[in-house]
Parts: sequence; C-alpha cells; structure tokens
Amino acid sequence: MIDPKLLRTDIAGVAQALRHRSFVLDTAAYSGLENQRKKLQTDMEQLRNERNARSKEIGIRKVLGASVAGIAQMLTREFVSLVIIAILVAVPIAWWAMSKWLQDFTYRIRLGWTTFVIAGLAAIVIAVLTVSYQAIKAAIANPVNTIKAE
Repeated sequence: MIDPKLLRTDIAGVAQALRHRSFVLDTAAYSGLENQRKKLQTDMEQLRNERNARSKEIGIRKVLGASVAGIAQMLTREFVSLVIIAILVAVPIAWWAMSKWLQDFTYRIRLGWTTFVIAGLAAIVIAVLTVSYQAIKAAIANPVNTIKAE
C-alpha cells in the first residue's frame, strides 16, 4: 500500500521544484533582456563617441559638398561591415553551443538555418537604424560649429 503522507510529500516536492524551475527560467529570460538592453545602450554610447570624434571630418566633407545621405551611407557601411563580421563569427559558435545544449533534452528540435538568418538580419536592421540616426544627426549639424570647436 502507498502511504498517503509520502504521496503528499512527493507532490509538494514536485510542485516546489516546478516553481523553482519557473523562477529560474523567468530570471534567465529577464537577464537576457537586460543584457540586450545594456548592449544596445553601449552601442549607442560608442556611436555617439565616434560621431563626436569624427565631427571635424564630417564638417569638412559637408563644406566640400558631401550630401547628408552620402555621409550617412559612409558611416553606416563601416559599422554594418563590423556587424556582419560579428555575425559570421557568432553563428557557428551559437549553433555548436545550442546543439550541445539541446542534446540533453528528451524532446528535441532541429536547428534550422532560418533561425540564424532571422537573428542576423535583425542585428543588421538594428545596426542600420541606430547608425543611420546618429550619422544623420551628425551630418545635419552646422559644419562651421563642428570645425570651429576642434
């Protein structure tokens, strides 16, 4: 015969384990989102610093007749190339790590290439939007003030 006290204890233990697992998953998800927010904030600060450092170059280009679109395209192309290199380095490592991690599960999913393509495209779109905003902001500034300030 099964002891009812033992059964209640087992059910309570399982419930507690499930609550703990849910807490751990929620914490991991929040941590991941927080890391992405910090990364985006760091990228914006880096872009701001680069824009300030290159303000004299941008001012001289504007005085010589460069368009806002041309300046934005120049700055965006440089930064997007770095993002593409980072994606090319990160995708094989991420695929390997995810494959190893998924081997421990009873029910597995197959890692398709579309997951990595979508993530890469999202990274490129975010980079283009962020850099374009900063580049246009720098290109619109009055070149006399930026050259004089240096």
